[in-house]
Amino acid sequence: MIAAKHLETLSRDLTKLYEVRDTADVVIEIGNPSAKKAYKAHGIILSVRSEYFKSRLKDNEANNGKQTIRLDDFDEGDFEVLLKYIYTGILPPLADTSPTKLLELLLSSQTLRLPDLCSYFQERLVTDHDEWIRDNFISTQQLAFTNSEFAILQNRCISLIIQTPKKFLSADDFPHLSKIALVRLLQLDDLSLSEVRIWDYTLRWCIAQTSLPSDVSTWSEKDYDVLKSVLEDFIPYIRFFHISSTDFSNRRGLFEKLLPNKMYEEVLQYHTKPQQENGEKVLQRRRNRVNQDNNRHRQKAIANADSVINKDSSTVPKVLSPVAPPSLDATLLTPSLSAWISGCIDHWKIPSSSLSQAYSFSLLLRGSREGFSTDVFHSVCDNKGPTVVISQVSETGELVGGYNPIDWLSTPVITYAITQEAFLFSLQRDNVKNAILSRVKAKATAICYNSARGPVFGNYNAPDLMMQSNQYPKRWFCSQGSYSLPIRGECGAFSVNEYEVYRVFKHGEKSEI
Repeated sequence: MIAAKHLETLSRDLTKLYEVRDTADVVIEIGNPSAKKAYKAHGIILSVRSEYFKSRLKDNEANNGKQTIRLDDFDEGDFEVLLKYIYTGILPPLADTSPTKLLELLLSSQTLRLPDLCSYFQERLVTDHDEWIRDNFISTQQLAFTNSEFAILQNRCISLIIQTPKKFLSADDFPHLSKIALVRLLQLDDLSLSEVRIWDYTLRWCIAQTSLPSDVSTWSEKDYDVLKSVLEDFIPYIRFFHISSTDFSNRRGLFEKLLPNKMYEEVLQYHTKPQQENGEKVLQRRRNRVNQDNNRHRQKAIANADSVINKDSSTVPKVLSPVAPPSLDATLLTPSLSAWISGCIDHWKIPSSSLSQAYSFSLLLRGSREGFSTDVFHSVCDNKGPTVVISQVSETGELVGGYNPIDWLSTPVITYAITQEAFLFSLQRDNVKNAILSRVKAKATAICYNSARGPVFGNYNAPDLMMQSNQYPKRWFCSQGSYSLPIRGECGAFSVNEYEVYRVFKHGEKSEI
């Protein structure tokens, strides 16, 4: 591993190369032809750092040993920021940067295929400008769902709708919601609306995408066919069998005209002959959200947690209840939690705090004691073997964390470690009976290494759990992708007031720290 001081030397040398550029072999022209500005750069550095430039330079033919690339739609200031980052990995201070400028930088980063910056600018938007996102929700979500690399922004937009679905879905600008965002909403198990209201809102959105007359009584068969063509992509996500028989009866004529014939007959039979079996056709009933306060716990994850732990068990845990945050004088890893984690490591069918545990836990780092910076994490926790990370959410006292069965490492570039044995968890303090367990589903991106971040579980661009940068050491982030379940009810950034890292070793082993 390269020593930190050597990396600093490398960074200084690359900065000199950026500042001088006497040996540059590429000219990049920014702006329109009448007011363009030319930048010199080195093709080898552009190609290594940006897939966009790699592709462009490969396609362009050299002209006297030099190549020219035009970027007509780029802002000069934005390009200078990104070009310096390409050379040096350094960004200017962005604390006072407006959200609209961050969006511009995000789009420019995506154009140049700089995934690290795409994630970074999204994090800044979600962390620093959440109120702005709320105030400019429609335009923000329309942009977010234009590209799969904007997963962090997408997840935040979805979570905002989930918090107050009636507010967003009843709004005048709801028909401007992107199609992908609406599909994502309809797929959720914990969307806290009755199924008939979900159908009504979806129908309203679909009608708004057409030029049909507002008076339904004037519609012809051709008009209904137009609406059916818009509606068909959403039909698989509406849970018609969970619309009450009364609501179904009140809309029966509309259902008959808009649903595929076979589906209509099946739903009709379900409501008129409920004694007949339709088990294979019925989607799971959505779970009404509870405690719609700042905790926003997931009923979905709670209801599915038992099936993840033990597919043969019929026990379904109850919903987590918010409790007062514990005193920071107490250790986050209680005896019952350590026993439960031991059971998860050994794949007990039903991990329990009452069973004897095969593992011991030795405290390596405590945020309030050693510090919350990513540098401290790597200096204390790298190359220590299996570890458990536990953080305490400031707003709720909730504990979220994860188990890494291999070493943590500090790498200058994003690197992944393959493992099937890692897992994430969340619970209210010492309430292991209702803990949520999320195991690996994409082992190739289970653990992520990067010197600029602390512990990262999952894909760097949409991490399932991540400690953010030195600039915001108490800001963490969660999403859902590489692991089976989200560990919080709301994806996105959250604050912690404590975190701890423990080395895990079997009883009888020596804990050499």
